[in-house]
Amino acid sequence: MLGAQETARCGRKMTWAIIIVSTAHALTSSVCAEEPRPLFPVKRDGKWGYIDRTGAVVIQPQFDCVARFREGMAPVSVGAAVCSDWNDEDPFGSGPWGYVDERGAVVIPPRFFQARGFHEGLAGVQFFEDGAYGFIDRTGKVVFRLPNNMHWTGPFSEGLAAVSLFECPYFGPFAYVACTLLGCGYVDRTGRQVIEPRLSYAGQFCHGLAVAGSGNRYGLINKTGTFVADDRYEGVGGSIGGLKVPASCPFHEGLAPVEQQGRWGFVDTQGRQVIAPQFENAMPFSEGLAEVLQGGKWGFIDRTGTIVVEPQFESTGSFAEGLASVKVQGRWGAIDRTGKMVIPPRFDPLHEFSEGLAMIRLDEKWGFVDRSGTIVIAPQFKDARSFRGGLAPVCMAEGPQIPGDEYHTAACERQGPSYIDATGHVVWKSAGSSTVN
Repeated sequence: MLGAQETARCGRKMTWAIIIVSTAHALTSSVCAEEPRPLFPVKRDGKWGYIDRTGAVVIQPQFDCVARFREGMAPVSVGAAVCSDWNDEDPFGSGPWGYVDERGAVVIPPRFFQARGFHEGLAGVQFFEDGAYGFIDRTGKVVFRLPNNMHWTGPFSEGLAAVSLFECPYFGPFAYVACTLLGCGYVDRTGRQVIEPRLSYAGQFCHGLAVAGSGNRYGLINKTGTFVADDRYEGVGGSIGGLKVPASCPFHEGLAPVEQQGRWGFVDTQGRQVIAPQFENAMPFSEGLAEVLQGGKWGFIDRTGTIVVEPQFESTGSFAEGLASVKVQGRWGAIDRTGKMVIPPRFDPLHEFSEGLAMIRLDEKWGFVDRSGTIVIAPQFKDARSFRGGLAPVCMAEGPQIPGDEYHTAACERQGPSYIDATGHVVWKSAGSSTVN
């Protein structure tokens, strides 16, 4: 199983991913106003802005930290003391934070200690003055504030947001570091507590259900807080690096992996068992197949639970664009849906395909292969991410590697990403990047 490391508390998840944004507005006369365009964050002279897929600057670099656009708006900071530059849609860093629209206009002035992306018209924020948490609408109006001892731990999803109740010795922007978690629950769009904070874990709602914890066990609750399948699972969503609960929706293609008495099976969106627990581990379905671990080896099953690719691999990735990455004798290749080896295992590793290309690493450098396994962009980057919206962010940072920093993350975050297109052409080169071979 090839997965990202993540941490969760009451459903909150942080992962390292690329940022692409979509805008439905033209910013120059040469682009039709109705044509949506992805935007990509770039860093120049220590400030962040956005480019389009041609490399043209759409929003001038002027911010100290930026995040992903959602629902036409993005959190930006003009004074962040700490910033994770290759961040996810939820920025990490102390403010002040505000919001810009897709033209770069500041529509909500920076005044929040923390800010999250918009979901269902509302965004989670933390206030400077007392450290309290709450939600704002797209105009910046405070819709509701949470009590000082309660934090949001997830965005709104199907009308509800997960919150955590804490016991804190004091209150303020940094109080959370000294707080003890008492329980998790849910609030509605008015801030009304609809599910009391009595849970040990609270994930996002999808299909009318959410993963919820009761002690060290998990189940699926409905919007009244009632367990529809009892709190009987040791894990939901598959085990990734020891983490057995997802912060986001556990259902993929209508089914979710669940663990009972050390074995994994699948339930549907009604909480009904569809595939009996029988596997050592199981991952969500993708393109009709799911990764399962049996006898210490990974293979694939279909939606009936029938094994269609015999467990034989040291590790696997989910199917994407008809292929799945597999690990054999320490090297990665790719198979098709019949289990035929399409790309011989010779990479370390090979990530899932996106827009016809997959990231690969050879000799500690990253490049890309096509679906035949042909290297189309030579391994030359110190770090990279998959193609989204026609571009891939890559790191060409110069300088020696920092001990323990295998992927040159520190240097890459200082300089910001460069971007390449599907031919390997550099459309944006970050300051301090080395020359591409």
